[in-house]
Amino acid sequence: MKIKTLSLKRFRNFKEMEIEFGDGLTLVLGKNGVGKTNLLEAIHYLGTLRSFRRAKEKDMVSFGEEFFEVKGKTDGLEIKVLWMAGKKNIELDGKRIKKVEDAFGKLLTVAFTSHDLFLIDGPPQERRRFFDMLLSKIDISYLSDLIAYRKVLKQRNALLSREEIKEEEMNIWDEQLIPLGERIVQKRRELLKDFREKVKNFFEVLSGKKLEIIYNPTFDPDKGMRGELLARREAERIYHTTLTGPHRDNYIFLVDGKDAKKFSSLGERRALAFALRLSEAETIREKRDEYPVLLLDEVIGELDRTRVYNTLKLVLSYPQTFLATAREEVLSTEGVNVIRIDTEDGTPVIERSY
Repeated sequence: MKIKTLSLKRFRNFKEMEIEFGDGLTLVLGKNGVGKTNLLEAIHYLGTLRSFRRAKEKDMVSFGEEFFEVKGKTDGLEIKVLWMAGKKNIELDGKRIKKVEDAFGKLLTVAFTSHDLFLIDGPPQERRRFFDMLLSKIDISYLSDLIAYRKVLKQRNALLSREEIKEEEMNIWDEQLIPLGERIVQKRRELLKDFREKVKNFFEVLSGKKLEIIYNPTFDPDKGMRGELLARREAERIYHTTLTGPHRDNYIFLVDGKDAKKFSSLGERRALAFALRLSEAETIREKRDEYPVLLLDEVIGELDRTRVYNTLKLVLSYPQTFLATAREEVLSTEGVNVIRIDTEDGTPVIERSY
């Protein structure tokens, strides 16, 4: 899968811009603050309908404007997203799409950014989000279950917030929550069977250390969700929230047997974050039988020189990779596509060399 063209209107610091992309490796060069990350963010947004910076869409609108539009053409599809007044208008080949899941993953992307350290250092929801995004990219039914689960969970928590709770009402929401929660947990377990080995291998190449991934669901998947949900009923009434389910699961990364969040060095955590993204890309390639577009935002600036070269060896086999960096001196521009971004009166100016 490749992105051929990108058109932006009122997106971040790009008031209006159109650009064509080539195959293979594209270096996105320029000083800090000129819009390199914004360009990669726009490509990622077309595929996931969200920012890899975890930004709200209102913050992605150019200053003083009221909307943004991102449009791109892939190998065989045109995707357009118009955001205005808190609402998305999504079109595929000119036809409006009502459900987010119908447009999600039409452009497959994997973004490597400095924010990926939160996968190790951050709270459990960061790790859940990573695996949920990956599973949604390779299995659209997982995304549908996840959306449905969150809707039911919201209603169940609203019921738990009441002073008086009728048991029959709780049972109604339980009957909807349980099958969704069990399917989500089962698919998370199945993913890890192959994914775990990929991450371990990539991490060893990048760091020389051993890795283990532990998945801790809130209920025993072999016994089902119902028993644990009933066992915590009184506690839920006290805390006014649902205490059992995939929304409270956790993943733990062990480096040489120790919790990476607590004991690993910064270099090891960066290598682990990068290994997770590489494994995401390879999993998508295998499960979807398509190569995702790789988006690397300043990651070479965070690894030592040896790991820079290891990084390039691992990603150059992909049909289309974008690598944004201000460190032009560590890379050769010979034989690759180059996009240089400069600013003129605060407006990005793009030069291409293909």
